[in-house]
Amino acid sequence: MPGDGALGLGVESVDELGEGHGPEAVRLVTTMAGESAVLCTHGDVATALLEWLVPESEPARRRALRLQKGEFWVVRSKGASVVIVDHVRRIDADPSKPAGGS
Repeated sequence: MPGDGALGLGVESVDELGEGHGPEAVRLVTTMAGESAVLCTHGDVATALLEWLVPESEPARRRALRLQKGEFWVVRSKGASVVIVDHVRRIDADPSKPAGGS
């Protein structure tokens, strides 16, 4: 549904980003390669996306990229793949504590 936020950009609600829709969210992201968008979702869907974006062979990286509330990833398409290029943490996050999922 179009929105009229502070930037005048449209807002669209999509089922693929709803709770319990991890596989659908992965398919959505793959179809959006090359597009610019901001996506907001739930913890279980973010976890499914992380598992898709970071190979099982990199468990330490998966743990480091887990999101807490108020954090986000910057994701870019590189050729046929999609990669996390930045992880923006909350300002008040304690770097000495391991990140946990939301």
